[in-house]
Amino acid sequence: MLDSADCKRESMSSPAPAGPVAKIFLSVVFRSGVSVDDGFGEAVVGHEIFDQGALRVFLVALLFKTERGEPMAGDFKWRYFRGEIILWAVRWYCRYGISYRDLEEMLEERGVAVDHTTIYRWVQTYAPEIEKRLRWHYRLRSFSRSWRVDETCIKVKGKWAYLYRAVDSHGNTIDFYLSQTRNAKAAKRFLGKALRGCKSWDKPDVINTDKAGCYSQAIRELKKEGKCPVETNHRQVKCLDNVVEADHGKLKRLIKPTTGFNSMKTAFTTIKGFEVMRALKKKQAKAFQLQPGIKGEVRLVEHAFGLGPEMMNELMSLHGAELEQIAIEQGS
Repeated sequence: MLDSADCKRESMSSPAPAGPVAKIFLSVVFRSGVSVDDGFGEAVVGHEIFDQGALRVFLVALLFKTERGEPMAGDFKWRYFRGEIILWAVRWYCRYGISYRDLEEMLEERGVAVDHTTIYRWVQTYAPEIEKRLRWHYRLRSFSRSWRVDETCIKVKGKWAYLYRAVDSHGNTIDFYLSQTRNAKAAKRFLGKALRGCKSWDKPDVINTDKAGCYSQAIRELKKEGKCPVETNHRQVKCLDNVVEADHGKLKRLIKPTTGFNSMKTAFTTIKGFEVMRALKKKQAKAFQLQPGIKGEVRLVEHAFGLGPEMMNELMSLHGAELEQIAIEQGS
């Protein structure tokens, strides 16, 4: 691999134009405080391969380092098992729709002896924390500003509760809310929660619902209070809710093995884990993954808790050969 002096000489012999991509690169480097050799920067910022995706990965690593801060050592303090094993169990339970006892046996096959009640406590502790730390990543809005809003029923302590959910026209998760009632007050609380998570330019142009009257009343009140844009159109066309109805079914496949919940608190806590794993499976956080597929999701969750190697080190190990090739091409 070329050293920094060689890179600097090669870049000086064939300077690259400082386009908008280069300016973004340098601004993020300075913001993150990561020390990058000047010669290395000059050698690679103008190369066209970064416009095609390599620079995007590099910027993600720098931004993640800036946003995440120092590793959170207290997240797994006093736990008997390492953080990677705990997150492994929580991810599997929330992603694959299995019972706690089945997961206990699966972990035992892999040499991890843990009781199913311990796995339950892990899920109750870390599932909402995963959702909280990855919320910004998977809630990045798409270009669609058309919402599909609907509710579905789940059993909580033998009684029906109502899970309000909103997705966009592509099926990407926007927000969710669990309520004991199905009325205008609950619908207003849910829509207000979803709208608070949006920037002014990100609020919906259209909200599609079924013909339940509670949504009309809720949207009217939110517009009157200034929480919903006045120009937002409310459409009550049942066939347009097929997207969210289909997404309900996939979520219920994860809920079914639980055979119901014992309290609203445990239900909403567990559903947070289900929802964030569904969002990752729908590739809503793909832009923040250093690797494609399930391996990228695993590392994204671990990085959110400060586990594993630093993202800059991991990036260099994954793309070191590619960066070396860039430096060589700049010199030829």
